[in-house]
Amino acid sequence: MDPSMNEYEVFSGVVDDDQQETIKESYAKYRQLVAAFPRCTSLSSEFAPLEAAFFQHKEYKWISQFSTMVNCLVAEKHFVGRPIDVFVGSFPKSGTVWLKDLVYKITRHGGNQDHKNDLLSPHQKVPFLELQIYSSEDHVLDIDSLPSPRVLSTHIPYPSLPTSLIDSGCPIVYIWRDPKAVFVSDWHFFNKIIPSEPGTNLPSFTINKKFECFCNGYSIFGPYWDHVLGYWNAKKNGVNILLIKYEDLMADPVVQLKALAEF
Repeated sequence: MDPSMNEYEVFSGVVDDDQQETIKESYAKYRQLVAAFPRCTSLSSEFAPLEAAFFQHKEYKWISQFSTMVNCLVAEKHFVGRPIDVFVGSFPKSGTVWLKDLVYKITRHGGNQDHKNDLLSPHQKVPFLELQIYSSEDHVLDIDSLPSPRVLSTHIPYPSLPTSLIDSGCPIVYIWRDPKAVFVSDWHFFNKIIPSEPGTNLPSFTINKKFECFCNGYSIFGPYWDHVLGYWNAKKNGVNILLIKYEDLMADPVVQLKALAEF
């Protein structure tokens, strides 16, 4: 892989002009809608620019930055699922990269694959629905061109997943992790990534302040507890979901990989 290439850059074409125009209309609609959602001032100043501010979903109460929230709503409207799709679901900092790599290798095992894919990052092999595929109104990826089965990923809370994804019955592999480990990783990530954006007026967080926010549900795609329970309850209600605990995968990878392969 070219070292100058962004690890999130996906090798796929873009949708045709007619689709692009329709999706642009959705972006305009949802930008107005999200701008009216409640701002999460615990994570960003009320004076922060719109794109940098955090908002709370009006119906389901989860939190994300403005642009990502818009992407999620656009994906919910336009994504068309297939029964043979495979989705990796997770709360941020729960072992997503590791699971992406494992799922991709299992689904591609024994196939006639381009060996150049071995040079790609897990995020390129298994792109995020809301962070890569629907990441820009001017550059929506044509995921119909991806090899089948499409292996995709998402941080979107279960209640806000595209209806087409759920109705397709495609398998969803969800990884969850000890919240203490998630919190520490999230704190480091937040302070590394967010304040680096120029002109955002977003402060770095002390660990005590971030802990208070995390416990109160103020975290990206949070609350953490609701995120995990959303997928957990969906599994109990018969949705095609495999739940994997990060710590179990660390302790006994053979057992967990067998369950993953059989799923």
